[in-house]
Amino acid sequence: MTWEEIAKLRVAALIRGSKLPKNTQFWLYRVNAFRAWWLKDGSLLLPTDEEAPPAAAYRLSRQMIKQVTRSHPRPRLGSIRTMLMDSLIANVERSRAKTFDYWVKISTLDRGHPVMIPLSSYKHMETAPGRVLHYAQVRIDTDNQVSVSLLRKNALAPLREDGAVVGLDWGLLHMFATSDGQLLGNTIFPWLKERDAERLALTRALQKQGIKLNASRRYRALTRRIREHTVNEVNRILNQLSRRSIRAIVVERLDFRGGGMSPRMNHLLSRSARATVKAKLTSLTEVAGIAVTYENPAYTSQQCASCTNIDFRNRSGELFRCRFCGRKSHADINGARTILGRSHNDSVQLWMYRGTVKKIIDAQFTQHWGSPPTGLTRRREPSSTRV
Repeated sequence: MTWEEIAKLRVAALIRGSKLPKNTQFWLYRVNAFRAWWLKDGSLLLPTDEEAPPAAAYRLSRQMIKQVTRSHPRPRLGSIRTMLMDSLIANVERSRAKTFDYWVKISTLDRGHPVMIPLSSYKHMETAPGRVLHYAQVRIDTDNQVSVSLLRKNALAPLREDGAVVGLDWGLLHMFATSDGQLLGNTIFPWLKERDAERLALTRALQKQGIKLNASRRYRALTRRIREHTVNEVNRILNQLSRRSIRAIVVERLDFRGGGMSPRMNHLLSRSARATVKAKLTSLTEVAGIAVTYENPAYTSQQCASCTNIDFRNRSGELFRCRFCGRKSHADINGARTILGRSHNDSVQLWMYRGTVKKIIDAQFTQHWGSPPTGLTRRREPSSTRV
């Protein structure tokens, strides 16, 4: 889902929750449908037989989209170092030469003068099923070295009809926890702690010498090592999970944060691991036929998977003990079971704000148990991997 699609859903939620007149809401919905939040002159492209929205609708829409961007800012494209080229730009051909395997022909603005890039293949690329697409990913790494990757794609696997539906919670102390009681990736955290200490020592030494971090080859190599190790662990664990009798996985959108790591390490892990998990889950659907759905992550670390009571005191470290029903379990496993339970709750949608989610779950709790929940929450959880 793109940033604009998410923003459109959130603006629509603001319109529904407002006390504006119905006529005003109608025009706001029209502006939001065309994502014309920033227009000022009323030049919304509508069919000629329709009336254009008034200027006041545009002003209100701008206020709403600004409110959305404060909590959900636009993606920053300046830091992107990767370009994805489809068949309109890149053409991939087999090479007849013995020194390399493929030609990548990339169109340029100078017509008739494309750029030809030779690429060498490797065993896994050649033995993988499917065909090589007219598609290239070009990346410039921190050493300003350019790498070009190709994509081989086979026919989409049919979705599995048999097997269990598993909730998946992901964090750092245990990379993954499943709703059926498994803790996966337990060895990566000690390794990352050692690398973080190594990185901090190197950072202090470089700062004393007045050397910028990105100018140090050793620092860049260590960062690359951490990123590659994390990516390999994510892929290895999810590959193992795909070999089980599972037809669907339910996950939430979270980052790898907390666990006593430095802020820079948290940022590095969050970016690399989040992108890897997302790409691998997409691959599991395409290759293994496992359906993947995303649920709203609000309060999943505080909510009891059994009675749905939300209270920040329910969790203490890795122990979860509900203050309402007394249920005890591992905190990460309880989180995975809560995520799985969200998939059966049609009232909680992915785009909803935290406060809205809590109101819905508290109302359902009161209706089911006949008494209000304990209801204590924190706006922010320090050093936590959950929301």
